[in-house]
Amino acid sequence: MLPSNILSFSPLWTLCLPSDLKLSTFIRRYPNIFIESSFLDSGGSPVLCFSLAPEALELHHEEMNILQQNQLELQVMLCKLLMLTSDRILPLQTIDQLKWDLGLPYDYQLYKLERNSQAC
Repeated sequence: MLPSNILSFSPLWTLCLPSDLKLSTFIRRYPNIFIESSFLDSGGSPVLCFSLAPEALELHHEEMNILQQNQLELQVMLCKLLMLTSDRILPLQTIDQLKWDLGLPYDYQLYKLERNSQAC
């Protein structure tokens, strides 16, 4: 559960949302995904909070498990792609253009691939 005052649209920039759209308004459009609640802060003022619905949280955990299980396969795919280049280096911009074809998550740069000296 996160208080609404610390949430931002930063990971949602790809949705091309209007700049004047409030985050709480956006989240309220999807009651099947987000649960709205509130608590009283030390001054007695209500603080609006949002959390994922149980089904959405379960789906997120399932996605994370699949990504973890397929990490080795992803590493092999990236190594094969690198082997096609002369110096075995590739700009991230090029990988970005191929991320959907490779099945990479939108934030694949945040994932750490295990180092394996025999991988490539």
